[in-house]
Amino acid sequence: MGKTVKNQHYVPQIYLRHFTNNYNLIGVIESKTGNRFSCNIKNVAAERYFYDIDELDEQPMETILSRIEPLFATIFPKIKSRFMLSNPENVFETHDVLDSDSFTYAAFWLTLQLYRTKKMRNAFYDSFTALANWFITDFTEQVSPAELHVKLLHNHVLQDFELSKSMFTDYYWSVAVNQTEWPFVTSDTPVVRSQAFERSDKNVTWMAQQLNEGNISHNYGTVVTYPFDPMFSLLLWEKKHFHYMQRFDNRFLPADQITVVMMNKSQMDNCERHAFHRIQ
Repeated sequence: MGKTVKNQHYVPQIYLRHFTNNYNLIGVIESKTGNRFSCNIKNVAAERYFYDIDELDEQPMETILSRIEPLFATIFPKIKSRFMLSNPENVFETHDVLDSDSFTYAAFWLTLQLYRTKKMRNAFYDSFTALANWFITDFTEQVSPAELHVKLLHNHVLQDFELSKSMFTDYYWSVAVNQTEWPFVTSDTPVVRSQAFERSDKNVTWMAQQLNEGNISHNYGTVVTYPFDPMFSLLLWEKKHFHYMQRFDNRFLPADQITVVMMNKSQMDNCERHAFHRIQ
């Protein structure tokens, strides 16, 4: 391997660059304080040696990701070009926005981005801790797993490329096209999965029964959003709950002001620390 990469991104720069200005600067909003500033994308959604295992001399995870990330340039600009080249009078009637290869690559990219974030790493850590303390109940002190073990587990999941074959097959896929003067924003956790209905005790009980009987999947009633630039966003609808969205499968959808505001809010609510937007 060549030069050691110290500052390792969990949201790749090749993606963030679509939200920058001509000087490679991106607008940043701190989710907890609301503070705003701008900086170079090399300094956001990254951490020193985020993927590296101390005992290893090489950087296998960083090497794998560096080979995968150029995929972004082959998927999403292709979707934008299809929109730009379509007849504006009937562009929202266009079918087959993603061809078979684009769908496969997009599902793979979406799965990878969902799992590679700092927020997901923290979720692994919390689960690891809870599981360890559940098994080891005789100890007076709680178990705190070494970060090394969590990194190993996280990296192992990131290399499970079979995940993408089933992760988003329960969804109708569409591409939201921003029709407003307010751009889509993104964040340090850009793939957002949200529930479409209230998580009441009644609903949770019903879902548990339906899951047990095999009538629904764990994705039931979820919407997935992933803005890939200020104008375009993937918008996925779980098939059983949103059965009426079948007619919009693999099509462009106009995003009005309410939709854009809701999607931007979901980025703010779901992020670990920062939301990002394009600046002048």
